Formats: sequence, structure tokens, C-alpha cells
Amino acid sequence: MARRHVAEGEAHVARQEALIVKLDRDGHTELAVQARELLATLQASLRLTCEDLLWIANESRRQKPPRKSENPPRDGAPSQGV
Repeated sequence: MARRHVAEGEAHVARQEALIVKLDRDGHTELAVQARELLATLQASLRLTCEDLLWIANESRRQKPPRKSENPPRDGAPSQGV
């Protein structure tokens, strides 16, 4: 779900950037200013969502039990499971 939120956030940012270009081009200066303010909020939200996704990924890796070695010891000694 977090990956989907990041993808949606990226799409929102891209649409907002395109809208700002159109507003500027068409001379809607005041609306472009407001659109830039919204863009800054969208970008901040996207950064937080990306940080959450990274945290989730790190926690997931941290909580996985360590794997036992798949290669048997070379000296014939039993594996210690490290």
C-alpha cells in the first residue's frame, strides 16, 4: 500500500507541475502562485511517504531471522547456524 501511495503522490506532483506551466503560460499569475504553494505541500507529503516506505522496508529486513548458511563447513564440522 505504501508503494501505491508513493506512486500516486508522484503522479499528483507531476500533474501539479504541468498545471503550473499552463497557468504561467496563460497569464494566470495569482493562480500559479497558489498552485506553487499546493505543489510545495504535495512535495512535502511525498517526501514523508517515501521516508515511511523506506522505514517499512528497513523494519521488514531487520525483523527477518538470519538465514542459516547454505554451504556446509569445509572441515567437516557441524554447522553453527550462523
